[in-house]
Order: sequence, then structure tokens, then C-alpha cells
Amino acid sequence: MAVAAILALLFWPTLPSLWNVLPTAHLFVQATATVAGSWRSGIVVSSSATYEGTVVVRVGPPPDRMCPVTPVQSSNGWQEMHPDTFGNGDVWALILSSPRFVAGQDTVIVWRATGTGVFGVIALDANGAQVPPKSGPDPHSGSNWQRPGDEWGTVFNFPHAGCWQLHVTRGANLNADLWLAIVSPP
Repeated sequence: MAVAAILALLFWPTLPSLWNVLPTAHLFVQATATVAGSWRSGIVVSSSATYEGTVVVRVGPPPDRMCPVTPVQSSNGWQEMHPDTFGNGDVWALILSSPRFVAGQDTVIVWRATGTGVFGVIALDANGAQVPPKSGPDPHSGSNWQRPGDEWGTVFNFPHAGCWQLHVTRGANLNADLWLAIVSPP
């Protein structure tokens, strides 16, 4: 068990790269390490350390009860999200609508991505169904939002509540995933 725990912790940063290997499989990868019942506890592994607890690695569609929501950060009055980025570069999302995401309502997101090449974004629900942006991505020529890279605007309208992944690409070397929990309308 100790070997499995150490391997899971060592490979934690590479697990999301499965998206690059299996782009059409729409798999969800989650690894959690628990110590004394707390999720994402800090764990130090050394040659003399012992680990007692549980390591769970799941591969498959995400369960309904779990959504790895990308945190909304408030910076200088802006509501920003910093997606998990794979490859060379960086991606930022600026939420111009309410940070409470509601099915059937327009969600306006401005993106910044470094690198070169075509910018693309697609929404995927928990079953792998794809929803393109209702509008965009439209390039922006100027902005006072201070994040690295070029800027695009999108509007999404999520058809139902649930866990949604927004998968961003730029050229051949940049992929990013932003996760949203979409709620049912009141």
C-alpha cells in the first residue's frame, strides 16, 4: 500500500496529461490523498516517512457528486479563473457575468492565452457531450485586463445543470481545462 501511495503522489501532476493521450475518450482523472480524513492534506514523503491513509485513483466519467471546480479569484475587482494548463503557455479566464453559473443563461467569458496558433474552446458535460460557444471566440484588439497573452471573448449557454469542462487549445502546444458547476435555474 505504501508503494501505491507514493506512486500516486509522485505522478499526481501528470495524471491530467491523460487528456492529451486520450483526447476523444472524455475520461476524468481524479487522485486524492487522505490523511486522518482530510482531503488534499499536505504529505511529506522521505526515506524515513511512513504513510497511513487512503489513496484513491479513479479513471472514468466523473461522479455526479464531484466536480473539480476551478476557483474564482477576485483581483482588482475582476472575477478571474486560472485554468489547469498543460503544455507550453498560460491561460486565464475573466468572468463578465455572475460567478454563479446557471443553466440556460448566457455566461460571458473573456480569455487570455499565451503562445501562437489558433485559439479554441469547447464545453463538455459529464457524459462527453460537446457544446460550442454560442458566440466566439472573437479576438479582442485591446483591453485593460492585465494578463499575459492574446485575448478572445466567448459566450456560453449551458443547456443543463452539472459539471462542465471548458477545454481550451492554442496551437499544438497549449491545452487548458476550466471546470464549472452549472446550477439549475431558480
